[in-house]
Amino acid sequence: MKPLFIIIGAVVAVLAVFLVYRVLKPGYRGAIGFKNRHASQIAMLSLTGFSKVAECRTLARGEHSFNYLGPQAIPDEVTITWRFVSDTTDRIARVSLASVPKRHEGR
Repeated sequence: MKPLFIIIGAVVAVLAVFLVYRVLKPGYRGAIGFKNRHASQIAMLSLTGFSKVAECRTLARGEHSFNYLGPQAIPDEVTITWRFVSDTTDRIARVSLASVPKRHEGR
């Protein structure tokens, strides 16, 4: 009976350390959200610049979509590419994230 308590205690301890590390660890956790506030429907949308590309298919006005990429380093710049249903060409915007604090900075 005693070895069973030791094994259970070890598993609980490992899970507790893992949860504390994941919850209390500073930095960006990788959630990316898109919301369409334009009158036109968005046919496609992508965000590049992180280690993984975040993509979204159609979004009607007021709809939103979230992607979870996992913990990421924050890049200095990202590129958003989208196309409205009525368009034939993509629209592109570059957004600077240089002023956003990086992981562990100032901590």
